[in-house]
Amino acid sequence: MYGLPPVLMGETAGRPLKGEIVNEGKANVNGMVVRPRNDIDRPLIVGAALFGVGWGLGGYCPGPAIAALGLGSTNPLLFIVAMVAGSLAYRVIHRPPQP
Repeated sequence: MYGLPPVLMGETAGRPLKGEIVNEGKANVNGMVVRPRNDIDRPLIVGAALFGVGWGLGGYCPGPAIAALGLGSTNPLLFIVAMVAGSLAYRVIHRPPQP
């Protein structure tokens, strides 16, 4: 009964107590507006596929890759460089519409 499941259950059960209840389309206590999306489009599928392939090839989750830098291996460094390059490429390719 140790490990991640109890932590996730505690976090999920504790959210309403912390005032983080999400109201559809309305601001929650933290001031963020959450709008539910039900559409699955091509950019979502392509992005998910690229993320999964990168994760599978690299063998790292983004967070542990940063922690693994302390091991002195070049593998996490290469993964992080590729991750940052992908994020920058997305920023260049996907420009939000100007108001």
